Amino acid sequence: HSSAHIYLRMPKGMSWTEIPDELVQECSQLTKANSIEGCKLSHVAIVFTPWANLRKAAGMADGQVSFHNRRSVNQLVVDHRVNAIINRLNKTKRWVESNPTQLAEMRRKRDEEESA
Repeated sequence: HSSAHIYLRMPKGMSWTEIPDELVQECSQLTKANSIEGCKLSHVAIVFTPWANLRKAAGMADGQVSFHNRRSVNQLVVDHRVNAIINRLNKTKRWVESNPTQLAEMRRKRDEEESA
């Protein structure tokens, strides 16, 4: 299936295994809702893994990923869309128009703030 990708920036020092269940559910709902095919299905498997575990090799299709370590992959099945969650989260959506140079500068500033 096609899939939406959600990247969660956790607080410094938090392990991906410590993500609260409510937040996992919210991310899962967003993933299902933003998947071209998944939003039409009743049951969708959502895969969770740390960013560093994603493996992207030359020749892979756009959006296709693999994993360095299968033990660091969790899966959750979303049975149905919960509109209350999606609507609440969509109200917080922000669009930021930026170019790669601006994105790099935003990343540099964020990294500086986090390391301070």
